[in-house]
Amino acid sequence: MSWAEHAKSLIAYNQWANAKVLAAAAQLSEEELGRQLMGSHHSVRSTLLHTVRVQFWWLSVLNGKPERTADPDDNMPFPELRNWFDQSHAAMQAYAKGVTERQLDSQVSAFNPREKREYHWPSWQLVSHLTNHSAHHRAEAGLMLESLGHSPGDMDFVFFLREQVK
Repeated sequence: MSWAEHAKSLIAYNQWANAKVLAAAAQLSEEELGRQLMGSHHSVRSTLLHTVRVQFWWLSVLNGKPERTADPDDNMPFPELRNWFDQSHAAMQAYAKGVTERQLDSQVSAFNPREKREYHWPSWQLVSHLTNHSAHHRAEAGLMLESLGHSPGDMDFVFFLREQVK
């Protein structure tokens, strides 16, 4: 398998797994979405906002235009949050559709203002990071959702692969 095929499958998996979490989160009330729970971002809404913000950020780096997008409001209603994910997924699908081996082997860079340092990576590594970062926070959101009685279900990559074969 090529890096391009691998990147495409990771991006498709990321969208599939995010959809499972978003479907479970859609069952919550606005109060439940913002309820303070255990996790690095303390609520389902904050965890999902962090995930989508970072997806946009790393995708901008992969596209060679590191830029912060307009920040979604921390208290935005769920339909607006869902729209941010839809936009992020559409942008990631567009990236995946055109990605090439050469592009994935090429270096991308981003400046970290806190560390005052520029970082460089091959694009394939950053695609892996983007999708792994999302998986980490999906797991946190999944635990929060489970505690609220709305599990997103199994989100393992193998379950995604099984659905692709059907």
